[in-house]
Amino acid sequence: APQMTALAEWAADHRAMVIPPAVYRQAAIVLCDDLAAIVAARKDPILVKMCDQMLGDGGKPVATVFRGGRPRTDRYNAAVANGAAGPWSELDEGSLRVSCHAGIYALPALLAEAEAEGLSCRETLRCLVVAYEVVTRLALAFSQPTLVLHPHASLSAVGAAAAVAAARRYDGGRFLDTLTLAATLVSPGPFDHAVRGSFARNMWTAAGSWAGLKAADWALCGISGLPESPRNVFHEVLGCECRPERLVDDLGEDWLIEHNFQKIYPCCQYSHSTVEAITGLIADLPRDVELKNCQEVIVEIHEKGQLLDERHPTTTLGARFSIPHI
Repeated sequence: APQMTALAEWAADHRAMVIPPAVYRQAAIVLCDDLAAIVAARKDPILVKMCDQMLGDGGKPVATVFRGGRPRTDRYNAAVANGAAGPWSELDEGSLRVSCHAGIYALPALLAEAEAEGLSCRETLRCLVVAYEVVTRLALAFSQPTLVLHPHASLSAVGAAAAVAAARRYDGGRFLDTLTLAATLVSPGPFDHAVRGSFARNMWTAAGSWAGLKAADWALCGISGLPESPRNVFHEVLGCECRPERLVDDLGEDWLIEHNFQKIYPCCQYSHSTVEAITGLIADLPRDVELKNCQEVIVEIHEKGQLLDERHPTTTLGARFSIPHI
């Protein structure tokens, strides 16, 4: 609890916070990269139906759904639609430190809030940096020994909440209320659902975007979690490790947004080494050797890659998480 309070106080202290130019530049890369990932999914037929549903049920049109044509709706439906699109093509960025894709947890809600309230580009980037720091540190403090939970489900509500709290310039107490409440709104989504091709996995960031926005709203009404809620939820209920010192270690010095990656291939990060190996292998094959004559392929892969074992994926998502398919 003391470390969580300290993190919230730091995140809220926008006047004293000094963000280096290099960190702002990296935040701009994350914003552009994840926005491109959102736009890239715009023609998927399932996503089109979902976005049509959100647009047809919208309120005051203050925020854009990034699907072409710049349709606008209320900030909550826009955050849900863009939140679903973010991971759809498996092109969103992620952290090299821990299993966490903070950009798509923060940006759908942040972009909706920023557009609705007229935030500047620089202020939007500041909020992204803060939210990225908060949610990635939470992932480090409550990491999983093995990938049972998908981070899109267990972290997206907190990332969205942190982004909106930063955008609204909540003080430390209200920032903490927002984070502790959001921690109780996370989803226990199984990692296996991505491998088996369930599109429910893409909706975890959508639901988290909505929940984070509402947590920030409800905090204004005096609704919060408890200071120990993150520990209760992530450690005691979900079984994650508990290293609370990681919430504040080198805070404001070691910027976690500088330790991220952008994807080249539209598939799970754990399969990229395989894609690169296959690409290199094909390029180096002698001209008289044809792959159609190959009887067997033996693939050696790291431990996390062994989770991607679906031999006959039935959806595009399952294909993106299938080493045999790749």
